[in-house]
Parts: sequence; C-alpha cells; structure tokens
Amino acid sequence: MSRPVWWLLAISLVSPHRGGAAVRARDGLKLVRLVAVPVRPDQSGIGSLRAVDSLLFFATGGARNALWRTNGHPNGTRPLRDVAFKLDPNDRYEFVGVDGKLFFTRDASVDGPRELWVTNGRFGGAKQLAQRLADNLTAVSGTLFFTSPERGANVLWRSDGTPEGTAQVAVINAGGPGSTGPFGFTAVGGRLFFFLGDDGNQMIALYVSDGTTTGMIKVAGLGGMWIVDAGGVALFSDRQHLWRSDGTSAGTSQLADVGSGHILEDPVQGVGKVVFFFVDNSSIDQALWRSDGTVAGTHVVADGEQGQRFGCPDVTAAELGGTLYFGDTDPVRGHALWRSDGTDAGTVPVAVPYPGSRSSSGLAWLTRLDTNLFFTVEDNTGRRQLWRSDGTESGTKAVSDKISSDLRLEPTFLTVVGKTLFFVLSETSLFQGHELWALRTRRRMPR
Repeated sequence: MSRPVWWLLAISLVSPHRGGAAVRARDGLKLVRLVAVPVRPDQSGIGSLRAVDSLLFFATGGARNALWRTNGHPNGTRPLRDVAFKLDPNDRYEFVGVDGKLFFTRDASVDGPRELWVTNGRFGGAKQLAQRLADNLTAVSGTLFFTSPERGANVLWRSDGTPEGTAQVAVINAGGPGSTGPFGFTAVGGRLFFFLGDDGNQMIALYVSDGTTTGMIKVAGLGGMWIVDAGGVALFSDRQHLWRSDGTSAGTSQLADVGSGHILEDPVQGVGKVVFFFVDNSSIDQALWRSDGTVAGTHVVADGEQGQRFGCPDVTAAELGGTLYFGDTDPVRGHALWRSDGTDAGTVPVAVPYPGSRSSSGLAWLTRLDTNLFFTVEDNTGRRQLWRSDGTESGTKAVSDKISSDLRLEPTFLTVVGKTLFFVLSETSLFQGHELWALRTRRRMPR
C-alpha cells in the first residue's frame, strides 16, 4: 500500500470561505493555514481544541471570544453564532466531548453565574443545561459527569445532554476544614473513579461511582497521583506505590513498591492492557516500568540502553502498532525518540532529530495519526519544529521548518480528528495561540 499523501486545508478568520496561506513541506506534504486571530498580550488566542466525532471544536480569546467548529474543509469552518463568552474562554472554562456533543461552561455575564451548556455543532444546536458552577467535566460511557459546589459541599452530577436528564447523583463531601476537593476524575470500565481528601485522617482516598444515587463508595484510603483504565481495571498510584482496583475494597490491592524512588506524574501511557510509567530514583537515574494489573506483570522494563540511565523522560508518550513511544533527554544523545515493546532488549532509541542538541526542552505532543506519530522538538536554535515518524530511524523526519516566518510561533496542541491532524502555532512564552492549521490524508472530508 502506498504511503498516504498529506494535505492541509485552511480558512481565514475574516471569511470562512477563503483559503489561507499554503506551505509546501517535505515528501509531498502540504500545509495551509485555517484560522489566524489577532492577539493582544493579555489574550489567549486559539485554544481548548476538542475532538468530537468528525468535528474539531476550538475557542478563541481575543478581539472576539468565540466557540468554533471545523471539519477540515473551508466551508465547514465557522464560529457558532449562538454561543458567546463574556470572558476569555481558554482561561476560564471547560470543554469536553461526549457521545457526539460538546459540553462546555460559560458565564451569562462578567459577574453572573456559571452555566453548563451543550452543542452539536450546528446553528441553533446550543442549549443551556444548568445554571450552576460546573467543574471536572468527564465523559463516562456516553454520559457527562461533573461536580458543583453547593452550600459548602462538593456535589456529583450527571447529564445526558438534555435539561431534564441533568441531575444530581450524590454529595461527595461536606468540604470541611483541611479537606481536599475531588480530583483525578477518570472513566474506568463504565464507572467514574476519583480521589478525594479524607477529612477523618487528612489522607487521600479513592472513590468510585456508577452514576446512581446509591452507587458511590469509598474504595480505599490511599492513592493520589493518577488513575488509568487498564482493560476495565483501575491502576492508580501514590508517590511510591502502584495499586489496582476493580471498584471494590476487596478487589483493591498493591502491585508494587518502588522503594526509595517516586513515581512520576507524566508520562503515563496505556498500550492495550499494559500501562507504562516512569520512576525517578535520582536526578540522573530514571527507570521505565510496566504493569498488566498483576504483581508478576508489574516490574522494571529498562533503566537505559546498556547500563546508560535514562536522562530525563519527556512528559509525552503514545502508542503505535502495539508499541510504546516516548521522548527522553540524556547528555550523550540530546533529545531522542524511543520505543519499547515492554522488554529490556526491546527498549531502544528510534531517532535523534537534532543530534547533540542541548535545548531546554525535549519532545512534546506525541500524537498518532494512522501509521505515523507526530510530535514537536526543539532544534539547535531552541525553536520548536513539527516532526513525524513511522517508528523507524529513516522514517523519522521534519514535516517542515518553514511553516511560519514568525520566529515567535511554534506548533502546539496537536489533535487528531479522524484522518486530520490539527495544530496551533503559538507564542509559547506568552501562552498564546495565533494560527490554526490542519493536516489530513487525501480523502473526502465529512461536511
């Protein structure tokens, strides 16, 4: 099968029916700008990219605070005229896709109450679901879960996207002195797992909810870093231990103690039913671990090639073809793309984009599109560039180093929708998104 030919379609902010500037990249890739927005120093520009079925939603904070949608086609990229934000949406609100709909929060006025809304991306398709502060928006098996503070307590709610189907589930806690609010919301096997500060002993505890008014329970008084779905079982960690849970106290047990080191918050990546994570033993001693949810299957994979320790794993990882890919920075190679099949012998560097580079940060935004990974990495001048890889050294190459003549702008927020890769050219020092671009395989896009 021949390699796909990549194209980029674009649109300008002034007219949603006009194509933007095109850039021809290597190997027949073609880049065309979708949206460019004017941004002042106190504005966020383009951000909050969310994939919802065949559409990409994004928000703009600037001269116009707006919610947009695009299907990768010029005629399908436009702002939603029935949605407006009083404040910068990327600084204040939450957005999440659930069952073909985008749920989001907004304020009715600058000083008004927070509201929960939903849209299907069509004109007139936006509607208000609840006039209350909504946080921790999480998708669980086609249903939205969120929390809302109410009279000093944290209350769990659920919504099917209709006002009548938006209802309270349970009071999570009373929010007493010294308590930690709920966090780490994660869908696992059709249920919602999360952490909560335990007022009784000031410890973090694991909770689970099945979405019914009587189906929320405290599973165990431990945890507090991350939760990952490993084939319907929750794997979760504190700083020194990895645990598993089936959602019951009896089915919750310790898998590993990492000793004097501590488990890193990022990167954590699932590959099938196996979860990979890193343990930091010292500033120059990092180890890659794996777990399949059993004690025997939880162990160190590798601590570096032929005794050379991993320097510092980058906070990005992805799966491609059943293999883990991640970035690592060491004093010998610089910034490198690595892969692992879960064995020591199968954990090897793939390619070094800029050999010997000593820039301040390594790989970022590892994202899979079909049979390729896309990512960004700093070149020898410290400017971040867009790269792609098919998992081989010869197939790892820069997409283009001429996307923008503005040296302040770098690719960020890589997001895949179907066969399309979207990214934002941002002024990273100010956390501002200036231009939206899209890259896709040659096929007819949905309208």
